[in-house]
Amino acid sequence: MSVASIQRITNIKKHPNADTLSIGTVLGWQVIFNHTQNDYKDGDLVVYVEIDSVLPEHADFEFLRTKHFRVRPIRLRGEASNGLCLPIDTLGKFGYDMSGPFMPDVDVTETIGAKHYEKPLSAALSGKALGYLPSFIIKTDEENLRSHPFALDELKNREYYITRKDDGSSGTFFMHKGVFGVCSRNLQLAEDENNLFWKLVREYDIEKKIRAYYGEQDIAIQGEVVGPGVNGNNLGLTKHELHLFSIQFIDVRTYGTFTQIRDFCNETSIPMVSLIEMGDKFTYSLESLLKMANTLKYPNGQPAEGIVIRSQWPLRSTVLQKEWSGKVISENYKDAE
Repeated sequence: MSVASIQRITNIKKHPNADTLSIGTVLGWQVIFNHTQNDYKDGDLVVYVEIDSVLPEHADFEFLRTKHFRVRPIRLRGEASNGLCLPIDTLGKFGYDMSGPFMPDVDVTETIGAKHYEKPLSAALSGKALGYLPSFIIKTDEENLRSHPFALDELKNREYYITRKDDGSSGTFFMHKGVFGVCSRNLQLAEDENNLFWKLVREYDIEKKIRAYYGEQDIAIQGEVVGPGVNGNNLGLTKHELHLFSIQFIDVRTYGTFTQIRDFCNETSIPMVSLIEMGDKFTYSLESLLKMANTLKYPNGQPAEGIVIRSQWPLRSTVLQKEWSGKVISENYKDAE
């Protein structure tokens, strides 16, 4: 997964509350940098490291040691900073060919040894692994649209829907060649009476309901597992729940439409993620989506993690290089502090 790339920094201005800091924009993100150390000019190329990335132990990243080298959203003197801008010559310290030319959007994740941060699973979720996520399952990754602002043009004037992004742990429940299986985000899990994913299989009777609804068709349903002990239980739930957000037709590697997901949930009584809005013509800008995400709350009054935007019908994205769907994370969410 690409988390570090060469990008241009634009819209540079002085920080209103700090003499040594400046504010710029990279892709759809606001970033803050110390202009006494790196005096970037509008349009300069930089190495941009996205939030929720982990950098290696290296002298240039020593300032992140107390953060365990994780790049997180922060606020500096009241202004949000999302990601890390590094001088382009940083690449030379990692063996990159500095003869140029340098171009925007070049992936340098492996060059600098960056990787995507993975939240650790609790003991109740981890269980005994049978192996990695099967190759016939599409991994539950949502691209952050602030890193891919041009993707919004692909959805313009198309039918869309927006759901609440719940803060939990994604699970996959599949039927493949007549065999039922359960996966966390990265692993297939052995059946275990103490494992939370398998407890939800029994509570919702998931295997029986998939077989009854789809017969022997190869199918996978995916949802967010939420509740006590899962990522701090920010929804304030008293019991564990599964909030379904996608259906995969394994044999053709496509996703179900909004209607197919809704009808399956209505028929089986497996809850669907909360629908915020749906419409016939998508006209939102990145700024308006961020505003929506920032004002969204869970029923207990806590800031929601954000929103997920999808096309109502199959739409392949050239920008995202997958079926069109993306997330916008709230700047008020706990991990964005």
